[in-house]
Amino acid sequence: METKKSLARSRCSVPAMVGAAPLGSVGNSPMPNVSALPSASTPSPNHERPAARNPLATLFIVYAATLVLVGMVLLVAPALAAQLWPWTLPPILGQVYSVFFLTFALGGRLAAREPGWEGVWIYVAANLIMLVLIVAVSLIHADRFKAGPETWSWYGFCLAGVLVFVGALVWRPRQLATSGAIS
Repeated sequence: METKKSLARSRCSVPAMVGAAPLGSVGNSPMPNVSALPSASTPSPNHERPAARNPLATLFIVYAATLVLVGMVLLVAPALAAQLWPWTLPPILGQVYSVFFLTFALGGRLAAREPGWEGVWIYVAANLIMLVLIVAVSLIHADRFKAGPETWSWYGFCLAGVLVFVGALVWRPRQLATSGAIS
């Protein structure tokens, strides 16, 4: 008959693995061979990235740089941004707007680094939809805009963005179709 102490020890013990060597021993170690594991820089066979540079990278970098510039002015100099904005903009609201500009700029930077279309088409579509909505709402509320170069710049940048992102959506699927990727 076992004592209470030995029963407690036997219930709490971890069963030994059959054929396993103790930790730290050489040979049949239960620890995985770390050198045999794939590194972060080694692409897995299922998720290989194309080696080619994203042909839209320059577009994304210029777009992101523009958004960073506007976003930083809105964030750190909201009074200046309020003077340059095409409608009446309270400085605190300008700082709130800066978050959106900076977030889309970050997305542009990430899209520029992505070599495949499947990694950037959502960014392109999201910006296109956003810019179309901005132009539509701006036209609906045109009476709130100041007369002057700020308003012309606003519409010019937004419409240029719409045209560029429509072009990116139309051009990229055609490129894939001519290379045989799309039937």
